[in-house]
Amino acid sequence: MHENTACSYNNIGYLQNTLGEFSKAAENHSKALEIRLVTLGPNHPDTGASYCNLGMSADGMGDYNKALELFEKDLAISIATVGEEHPGTASTYHHIGRVYASKGDHAAARKYLDKALSIRKSTLGATHPDTARTLNSIGLVAAMAGDHSGALDHLTPALELRQAALGNTHVDTAESMVNVAISLRETGRPAEARALLEQALAVLQPALGPAHARTVAAREALAHCYPG
Repeated sequence: MHENTACSYNNIGYLQNTLGEFSKAAENHSKALEIRLVTLGPNHPDTGASYCNLGMSADGMGDYNKALELFEKDLAISIATVGEEHPGTASTYHHIGRVYASKGDHAAARKYLDKALSIRKSTLGATHPDTARTLNSIGLVAAMAGDHSGALDHLTPALELRQAALGNTHVDTAESMVNVAISLRETGRPAEARALLEQALAVLQPALGPAHARTVAAREALAHCYPG
């Protein structure tokens, strides 16, 4: 067993998580974790990273309780090794908040996402893409709860930050366009929503392909902007 082998498993798993191959990713992240527990110990930050990566795989497969268990292990290691006010700790708070949102527990989701936002603002700055990511997630929680006006209070600045930091042709910016558009539609502004969705699709289709989940979601959202 060697840490380089664990890194290789970790990198393969990370790519598979990105591609949505969560079951395969979990196999590789489990192998990485097994090696790191032996070579680095249970309290090493890289061991925590493996727990986090496994948590993302579990989240992707819809096993939210397992994801929370894994993220909480990573959180405990992060707080013990780098402290509360650290971007890595903020990232874990963000993941936990997203899982609670998926479970429909909007209050718990907001609690963890607010912690992530506070840490990211103080450690990375108010204009960092990761700060925008958490703002976006807070807006999505509000939208899930039916508060589309409140959602726009977070989704709109998240979009503006992504446009400034990443540009209009980045897929994360396009994702924000879709999220803002949906809440615009729900607050009676379909024309503005259509314009954003058309702009988002012009990015997502060539970048991800017509069958990708993000592209399909944007196309369906645009269809709902037309009457009948």
